[in-house]
Amino acid sequence: MRKDHARDTEGTAATEETSGELLGRRALLRRAGTIAAIAGGAAVVQATGTGSAEAASGGSVVMGSANVADAAATSVTSSTSVGATLGLANTGTDHGPLALTKSPDGIFTSATAASGELFTGGTETDLYYVNEVTKPGAAVVFTETTANQVIGITPQRILDTRNTAGRTNIITGAAHVGSTGLVGGQWIQLDLSGLVILAESVFINLTAVSPTAAGYLTASNQSLAAGVAPTTSSLNFVKGVNLANFACVPTDPTNFLSFWIYARTTTQILADVTAVNVPSSLWVNPLVLPAFQTPKLAEARRAAFARAHSKTWG
Repeated sequence: MRKDHARDTEGTAATEETSGELLGRRALLRRAGTIAAIAGGAAVVQATGTGSAEAASGGSVVMGSANVADAAATSVTSSTSVGATLGLANTGTDHGPLALTKSPDGIFTSATAASGELFTGGTETDLYYVNEVTKPGAAVVFTETTANQVIGITPQRILDTRNTAGRTNIITGAAHVGSTGLVGGQWIQLDLSGLVILAESVFINLTAVSPTAAGYLTASNQSLAAGVAPTTSSLNFVKGVNLANFACVPTDPTNFLSFWIYARTTTQILADVTAVNVPSSLWVNPLVLPAFQTPKLAEARRAAFARAHSKTWG
């Protein structure tokens, strides 16, 4: 009986051990089946996608992967009162943290654009913000591309026809300047590259000195054909009387670095630039910015300017 009891005990123990192993194996198999199913699903998603694994439409965003939301929008909300809801950062050195793909031009006429939308459209450099859900509903976001600034500079005399040194900024028409000034009926083109990288317009004080006859000066963004006089004037003068006038002149559209002056009758001319219309103050030669800037700030501007445009000002 003892022996049979032992046999029965061993059998019971063996049965319990076997049952435990089976239960463990079954659990592992079930777990393996679940993992296989998940892996298989992921494989299917990856196979049907365009690259790395993507979130299903309306699902969570998968970090580090290309995600396609299709027609479902992805929203990020928070209840924070101490900071922004979303922060983006790129620790690399080649790209910024956010890129917007150009939207179809039809978005401008869409009545379904939502208030608060930000998009690029029209030309690829334009950025738009939907400020109201009505046509056209999109306002241009002002950037250096779309909004300029008028920057006052230390007044710079860029033309004085009375002496050779004052004529160094003449690009075209220097042969028309003699001892009595710019010959009547002629144009000269003035260079602005010592002041700016480019400008859309300049503010100048124009002076006629010792005119030989009554006439006028015209400052313009372009010259006219030989023998054709402009029908507008920037300054009207009489013989022998020095007169000055202030004008805002658009720059030549071929380079945005020059403008033209026409004299109806022969006269000496002075041209002083007092301000420029540019995308940013960094487009202005730091050496002509107002003296109220501290030397440290001026030096910082000069260094930034040199880095951005690879040009050293003397």
